[in-house]
Amino acid sequence: MNIVPKDVYDFEVVYCDTEYVSNAGKKSLHVKLEIIDPAGTPHKVRVYFSYANYRDTGRPHEITTRTKNEFLTSIGKKDLIGQEISNEDLLGAKGRAAIKTEKSDNFPPALKVDKFISPLAEQALNLIKRSINKAPEKAPAYEDKNAPFVDDEIPF
Repeated sequence: MNIVPKDVYDFEVVYCDTEYVSNAGKKSLHVKLEIIDPAGTPHKVRVYFSYANYRDTGRPHEITTRTKNEFLTSIGKKDLIGQEISNEDLLGAKGRAAIKTEKSDNFPPALKVDKFISPLAEQALNLIKRSINKAPEKAPAYEDKNAPFVDDEIPF
């Protein structure tokens, strides 16, 4: 597997299994995203979202729920948050995500989603970037040595 630079990539959902069951027997949503690296090579990124709403302690499983909601928002399917999801709802959907390569001593490097990017957040970032690029530079101080002296101090 090639390691891709950490960056924000366009992705497409190329595989979806809403009935995936882990080795531990937990039902999850399993999707594969396809990204294209700068060299034009496609790569697959696996993402699993647990359907569990509560851990064994009874506390909300906020991380998985938040990430799943960010994923649905990033592909323009915010209306599916909290709803039953089918494979047809997700296959072919496109979005953007920050992708990184995660290294491990026990496993080969794997591509991971660092953050799903919502269209609204991307628009805000682009507006900020444009306003920074258009910001006028401070003009350098200029002093004309040949100009006549003008006393601009106000006497008190």
